[in-house]
Amino acid sequence: MKKFTAILVAIVLMMNMMAICASAANYANAQPIDITNNIKWVTLYEMYEKKLPVVRADAVFIPAIEYEAATAPGSGMRTITITDWAEKGMTAYFDDYFNLGDGYFMYDGVWANSVKDPYDHGLMTYSFNVPETGTYEIVFLGCGQIKEENVDNNEKDRGFAFQIDDGDIMQVNISDTEGTFREYSYSYNKADLEAGRLYTTNGVNNKYYQPVYYYGIQIALTAGSHTLDFYHLFTSGDFVFESGNGPRLNYFGAYVQKYLTDAELAAYVYPELTTEEVTTAAPEPETTKAPETQAPETQAPETQAPETQAPATQAPAQTDPPKSEGGCGAMVGFGTILAIIPVAALVIKKKRD
Repeated sequence: MKKFTAILVAIVLMMNMMAICASAANYANAQPIDITNNIKWVTLYEMYEKKLPVVRADAVFIPAIEYEAATAPGSGMRTITITDWAEKGMTAYFDDYFNLGDGYFMYDGVWANSVKDPYDHGLMTYSFNVPETGTYEIVFLGCGQIKEENVDNNEKDRGFAFQIDDGDIMQVNISDTEGTFREYSYSYNKADLEAGRLYTTNGVNNKYYQPVYYYGIQIALTAGSHTLDFYHLFTSGDFVFESGNGPRLNYFGAYVQKYLTDAELAAYVYPELTTEEVTTAAPEPETTKAPETQAPETQAPETQAPETQAPATQAPAQTDPPKSEGGCGAMVGFGTILAIIPVAALVIKKKRD
């Protein structure tokens, strides 16, 4: 009996450790598929100006703040003001979680903190459900700073990667889009944005802090529950990000919605919003804003805009202790052992009887 139990415990422990190591290797040694050139993107301002149906009425929103992670990420609020909102006739034409009304937006975002051993590329995990089987589109919302001296430097690029369930890991380099900004400037109009447009080797950035929607990403899903793993950028050109937090974003969330062809998208009409879905209250006065740094973020005055190539953090905004995926896995293994041993003992007893 004792010998059998010892062997059983050893087997369960070995299987548990193998599962943990396999999980770690899944992202540590992954070679993501780069889909940067196959997707579309649009800034917050342009989407509202043209009333583009990028996020539609059936979209399932996955807030960035509802993560599971091995290391607790930094988090904080970013308040944006579009100063010519009324002048341009902009309206809240879809149910936007971040839209406070009258040109005010408040973004509740996170930026992942990587662990070094095993290196997890800032992994944050999310769960979501879809009502039926079909082809869907996933839309990611975020942005990140690249300072003037770091433009067109692969080692300072920004981006994200993702994995749905056990599928391939895909990555998007946002460094040549207006999702990368030079300064922490949160208030602007169209003239400001046009004057602040700055060109890169392969695209364009902007002076101002602009959340950008990255869309056109097709995924096949079955009805029911799914997992989204969100990482920061794995590679840029020949450069591999093996440590540090440099390639991460201010990440605000993702939307999952039915995929539409170009013709269907052109014909799409939003259902009329109810008054409950349109928020018109102005935000609380903004007292602090800060640049992204390696530590948790605080919103300090806009004059403190410079960033080290690590993303924004809010000083001691994170009070919860880091969550450890490895520790959790170990506890599951121990619980499994405790559950199996009595069963094994009972089987042996019955055989002896």
